[in-house]
Amino acid sequence: MFERKNLILIGLVGIILGFFVAQQFYLHKKITETIQPENEKNLALEVTELIKTNRDLEKEVEDLNDQHNKLVESADDVKTANVTLEENLTKYEIVLGLSEVYGEGVELVFDSKVSSTQLIDLLNAIKNIGADAIQINDARVVPTTSITGGFFDPPLKIKIIGEKRLLSESLTRKGGILEQIGYGKVTELDEVSIKKN
Repeated sequence: MFERKNLILIGLVGIILGFFVAQQFYLHKKITETIQPENEKNLALEVTELIKTNRDLEKEVEDLNDQHNKLVESADDVKTANVTLEENLTKYEIVLGLSEVYGEGVELVFDSKVSSTQLIDLLNAIKNIGADAIQINDARVVPTTSITGGFFDPPLKIKIIGEKRLLSESLTRKGGILEQIGYGKVTELDEVSIKKN
């Protein structure tokens, strides 16, 4: 009948076929597990979690960007506040006579006596024109400066820092304060220095 060689070959083919059949069952089981509803639910849950995590991360990035922008704005606000404070400090130092001042302006010289009333009217007119700083002879005029009654002997020299053209034209205009006083010479200057108190 069958020879031994053929039996071995049939046996070998049987083993190989058995292996392939077992492999087929194993693969079928794996495919079934993969497409099972439980696995689909697990995958759906994982996808949902990933989407939620992604949204949370996007929100966190957005919040961090908002915080960054607020910090930048805050830093800009601090810089602006510092600049404003420094400008105000400089302005008040000038007004109070705590710092020396330089700039364009005019010099008024009176070769005749000036009454305290005339001087007060003149100082008020100068302030209304927009002077930055005023000095009478060697005394800086500040808010606490008082003018006592009487007359001021010549030479009376008043230095004023401000727009020289505006000051000159306002002081010397027809009907202006110098015409009311009756005398006084105005000289425009590119550089006027007024000492601190």
